[in-house]
Amino acid sequence: MTHIMYQEKTTSMNEPTTKSASHYVAIAHLFYAMAMADKAIGREEKLKVAAFLQKYWCKYSTSKEEEASIAKTVKDLIARNVEAQKAFLVFSEYFYKNRKLFDQNVKNQINTTCAAISEKKGKRSKMELIFTSKLYSFFNPPEDATPLSYHQDVD
Repeated sequence: MTHIMYQEKTTSMNEPTTKSASHYVAIAHLFYAMAMADKAIGREEKLKVAAFLQKYWCKYSTSKEEEASIAKTVKDLIARNVEAQKAFLVFSEYFYKNRKLFDQNVKNQINTTCAAISEKKGKRSKMELIFTSKLYSFFNPPEDATPLSYHQDVD
């Protein structure tokens, strides 16, 4: 069994108050990771991702720059064929450094968009399930804590 030990965050440098372009770039990395989790993005899936971004994310954005930043980053990641795990790592590192920028509404938007992107013919791949599980643990940690270390019990 794997246990996660948490350490409380106490530094103020992890508490920015404004969203920058890197915020939307990090979110785009997450959306790309969900789409690329099965190691391929075909033409139909590219169109589906664009449609879901428009339907679930862009209608809530406050500026055209946000929409353009997310769309441009996803297109760039697709063109470069970045591994899904690397893209997910970019998001997770950004998230842990900037958790205060992710209020419940943003988390709900992200969850809805990721669920729509990862759903393919009523099924999800193993990696999509892993990403979904990690995302859930990011958004629902014990009282303002971050992972300190991982260890496995030997039964």
